[in-house]
Amino acid sequence: MKKKFFGNIYLLTALVLLTIMACQKDYSYEGGILDTKASGTLLDANGNCQDVTIKGYYLKDTLVTAKNYIVVKATFSSAGNYKLRSDTVNGVWFTMKDSLFTYGGVTQSITLKANGKPKAIGTFTNKVYLLNNFCLFNIIVSPYKSPVSATETDYLPMALDSKWVYDTNNNPNTKDTVRFVVTNRIFNFNGTPYTQFISNNKDTSSYWKDGKGKYFSYVTNLRSSFGTTFEYKCLDDRLNVGDSWITPDMSVNIKLKKDSAGKYNGKDSIFKVTYYVPAIISIRCTIDQKNISYKLPIQSLDSIIVVKEEILLKDKNNNASSFLKPAYQYYAKGVGLVLYTNESLLSVRKARYWELK
Repeated sequence: MKKKFFGNIYLLTALVLLTIMACQKDYSYEGGILDTKASGTLLDANGNCQDVTIKGYYLKDTLVTAKNYIVVKATFSSAGNYKLRSDTVNGVWFTMKDSLFTYGGVTQSITLKANGKPKAIGTFTNKVYLLNNFCLFNIIVSPYKSPVSATETDYLPMALDSKWVYDTNNNPNTKDTVRFVVTNRIFNFNGTPYTQFISNNKDTSSYWKDGKGKYFSYVTNLRSSFGTTFEYKCLDDRLNVGDSWITPDMSVNIKLKKDSAGKYNGKDSIFKVTYYVPAIISIRCTIDQKNISYKLPIQSLDSIIVVKEEILLKDKNNNASSFLKPAYQYYAKGVGLVLYTNESLLSVRKARYWELK
């Protein structure tokens, strides 16, 4: 009786195993479902590449680390295994450690680890592949170490020896980059202790902040145009978009030049004589944007405030109007000034690197 009982148990177990195997027969092939290749694409329903997110900082002649990788989105239409890869460009390539399994009808975010060492500085386009389709992505290689943000959490760090490097076209006679460093020089203006920043071109800027959201600038770089120096509030991080403030009126001498025909003219004229014309000006600042993100060559930043600056000129009826195109200043929290544009001067200054104390 006992022998018959165990015989029935063995028979029942065999039937169960056969049933399980039968249920899996659609996917079995020696090694099972993992030997089946998944069908998928890197494109969305409109045929455009899905997101490729770049992570990490890439430095010339420096081996990449675990912090360097890309995240790729892929949509799979059938179950199976898959493996993504990239080309090797500028000494860097991206791989998955092993093949992975997916079910069909899903979109997944897939991480590919960086390998190698960047050979040159610049922006390099690579391809990531899945089966017979690919998408492009850019890797930016910098000559500078990874940016170090400030321990200060406001919009204008001023710790001693902090520095910023900018790409610039401010002056064709200078290099295409300019570096500003916070010095230990304190300049007192009307009792306010301004900290002096100095560039590798020996230009200076001076700033002061009240610790409550107001930031002030002492301006010397307009002396040649207006014959004077002055201070003004350049940022107020407590205000909302659209809020503005205007400096008190300032008596200045606007620098003008006459051409050979005796007329005041534009920058393309052949100037012969310089004249200074008395005038009354003021500066109007407006919070143009707030808490926005901005992508710099080396990384993206958020919590940025954009300030629009306009120089107002008063006419004989005491009416003020803007007589130059506005300038825009982008301040990033914990970093400081990261972008300056001035359409009137055709000037752009964009942060490439910073190392803040």
